[in-house]
Amino acid sequence: MLQAVLWGVISGVVARSLLAGDKPGWLVTVAAGFGGCLVGFAVGHELLRLHEFHLFQPESLVPAVTATAIILMVIRRVARASTRTWLFR
Repeated sequence: MLQAVLWGVISGVVARSLLAGDKPGWLVTVAAGFGGCLVGFAVGHELLRLHEFHLFQPESLVPAVTATAIILMVIRRVARASTRTWLFR
């Protein structure tokens, strides 16, 4: 479980640093990172068709960061469309 949180933090911080403009708070970033890890690992496993594609391995960081960046962009788009500006600091 600790490793999952660590990968979520790493992918969230990397994706957050790659995005320009308004950035969500750290809690939202870590939550998006954890969700991005789960989505990115599943998509990476299906696209690469590797049986050795494990959830928390270094080669699975690129799909996790990509999915996290997409999730953060969606969060930013939804937050701009609504009046909920508390997501951004």
